[in-house]
Amino acid sequence: MDRREAILVQLLAIATAAPGVTTAARNRLAPTDDESPSIIIYDGDEMVLESSDAPGEIRRPARKPRVVPMAPTIEVLLGASPANAGTVINGIRKYLIKTIIQDETLASLVVSDMTSPPMARGIHYLGCTFGAGLGRSLQADMVLNFAFTYVLNIDEL
Repeated sequence: MDRREAILVQLLAIATAAPGVTTAARNRLAPTDDESPSIIIYDGDEMVLESSDAPGEIRRPARKPRVVPMAPTIEVLLGASPANAGTVINGIRKYLIKTIIQDETLASLVVSDMTSPPMARGIHYLGCTFGAGLGRSLQADMVLNFAFTYVLNIDEL
């Protein structure tokens, strides 16, 4: 399996196991209040790191492995939010950060830098944004941003 896809599959497995979460999915529209709390994973962007591999570059072999950071986003949604929405959403945030950073399956898919602390194994939490809005009820959401740096090897595709 493609490492990108394997990372996204594992993120969905982690989201599915989150305590108190009713729905976990990839790349879908916002769930209903009945499906909340929910976690939606969006596949995200990626870009090759090697600057010498510009389009049209012919000096490097096309099959050369490339180091690629991928930046999926993870959205946590609380539909009809309880009075303690901040506490609930921050609890899910805590679970996701801790579980993703320490997950051995994810660690096996990313670049390992033995000179860095073990927590910097190619999995990086980049921060989050929080939003709340009034609709039929108070709705809260948080988007968590991560970067996963992996080696794209054409022979593994």
